[in-house]
Amino acid sequence: MNRILVVFLVSTLLISFEITLNPVAEAKIVTFVKVAPSLIEYHEDASDQQFTVSVIIENVTDLYGFDLRFRWNTTFLTYVSRSVRVPRDSYPDGILQAPTFSLTNAVNATAGTYRLACSSMAPASPFDGTGTAFNITFRVRYHPALPAPTTNTLLELYQTDLADSSGNRVLHDRKNGTVTFYALSERHDVAVLSINPSKTVVGQGYATNLSIEVLNRGSYTETFNVTANANSAAIQIQAVTLTYGSSAMLIFTWNTADFGKGNYTVNAYAAPVLYETDTADNNFTDGRVSVTIPGDVDGDFDVDLYDATRLFGCYGLSMGKAGFIAECDIDNSGQVFLFDAVILLGHYGQKYP
Repeated sequence: MNRILVVFLVSTLLISFEITLNPVAEAKIVTFVKVAPSLIEYHEDASDQQFTVSVIIENVTDLYGFDLRFRWNTTFLTYVSRSVRVPRDSYPDGILQAPTFSLTNAVNATAGTYRLACSSMAPASPFDGTGTAFNITFRVRYHPALPAPTTNTLLELYQTDLADSSGNRVLHDRKNGTVTFYALSERHDVAVLSINPSKTVVGQGYATNLSIEVLNRGSYTETFNVTANANSAAIQIQAVTLTYGSSAMLIFTWNTADFGKGNYTVNAYAAPVLYETDTADNNFTDGRVSVTIPGDVDGDFDVDLYDATRLFGCYGLSMGKAGFIAECDIDNSGQVFLFDAVILLGHYGQKYP
């Protein structure tokens, strides 16, 4: 009996000692920043299909601001649009109480990143509960076909910061999203993804560049012709060779010397390859390009004070610089300089028709 009593007392002491070393277990994080839905699956060809996901802050208390950084794989997805759901007063499914201030709201579609940072301002009260920070829509750019494998591509919240009304960090965890593309059977399939003119207004007799992106969505290396058109007239043809899953940006130069003044719709067409059955994505049509009087940089078919003001407002700037206006680069040299000014002044006062 005494032996049993001793064992009991020793066990009690050990338990008490463990409790003393670990008086309180660390509180479990219950606040999440998550992508919803968490999984999107495509068993059939999803090329050019669109889908939308939400980024939600869940089970938060005393939230006063957030800074969310989100990214995606641009090989498979193309950014389409976004919808910020701040403040809750304007969006019943949204987050943060008004008044609010937007710190940054920036998409880099080329890099595949989006950053949204917002904060409430006095006299706003803190936010408690669950709400959507933003919705973001993508278009499927590439669905792999054999021999490419089934692919899981991440919709990743790679950095998230939440702040309470005192400016302190709100502890939370992250839940990313996944898009699964089940590999399609072997096929031949080429596509045109986009056509973008460097200028939407071009002086007759001068040039503009057309950037045309093409993609091999099939399973084999393909060589094919790509044609750029203005309305139904061919501008230029280029041949391109692409391995499966690869893309290329082709630059076409449209010299408008043989085109009359007026509005044109630009188009790109990839000639079907042998055994290709899906040709719906071989054609891509963009918006309007106006061929007009040289010096008419605003596209209203006359050369006047407004054109001169616009050109001299960006005089000396080159492509890529802030404030550069491509339409003012009349001679398509990549900068707005003396020659552009001379061209404009030589046609000043002219109208069409």
